Amino acid sequence: MSVNDLELLKEKLDLINEMTLNDLHEHYNKVLLDMDTVDEVKTGLGLIDIRIKSEKKIKYSFKEISEEIVFFTLQTAIEDKA
Repeated sequence: MSVNDLELLKEKLDLINEMTLNDLHEHYNKVLLDMDTVDEVKTGLGLIDIRIKSEKKIKYSFKEISEEIVFFTLQTAIEDKA
């Protein structure tokens, strides 16, 4: 990913990790139903969905590959509730 996108992604992940599951559900539905919301905001829905389904905070890291490129990893676990 681009170094320019790093801060925006980090801010989204930190915000998602701070929210309660109830807040995440409300925010997810609000963004999904708001037709005026720009696509850039809606791209965060996948991250919210991951956080809701795992019910755990998302772990992530960034490793700088070059001055222009950063390697991004994301880790979470989803338990089998069967």
